[in-house]
Amino acid sequence: MIQEPDGLFRMWYFAFNTQRRFDQLDVGGYAYAESHDGIHWHKPNLGVVEFRGSKRNNLFYSCHPQGKNLVDEELARRGLGLPAIDEHGNQIGVINNLDGLTVVRDDDDPDPMRRYKLIANMQDHRMWAPAYPKRYPGVSPEQVARSRAVFGQYMDTSPDGIHWTRKPRRLVPALGGDYM
Repeated sequence: MIQEPDGLFRMWYFAFNTQRRFDQLDVGGYAYAESHDGIHWHKPNLGVVEFRGSKRNNLFYSCHPQGKNLVDEELARRGLGLPAIDEHGNQIGVINNLDGLTVVRDDDDPDPMRRYKLIANMQDHRMWAPAYPKRYPGVSPEQVARSRAVFGQYMDTSPDGIHWTRKPRRLVPALGGDYM
């Protein structure tokens, strides 16, 4: 959560639904809310991520290439995700999961298109196929190796905290564990 210079509180979070059924592949998501007092929160319709055929929701980010809300496991099973860009600007795979999502406002960046930074531990969930073969059937050892090579801490940028490049760039590879 941050407080803007005008006093507005802004919060970016993961809306986890513990009641999700396995046949519901779109429940939960990266959401946004704002408040003028830090107590009463408003979830504005952002028009960014498609959820069940509509963009009238407060979802601000998705790893689906077309901006639909789909759970990370299903994106991984389909081999879908955002491009994973390494430290040198090369695409090294796809990202379909964000853990430990943090958004900061960076007033020191001279580029206003990079005012907001989304930083998270990002990964291709196919890296977990050996531990969960029923969840990720048919994932080859080569796909697992490529997925593990993607694993790391990434940053995406935005001019307003709502509209992101959706081309996260790795800051550092993961050194172990699945958290920053």
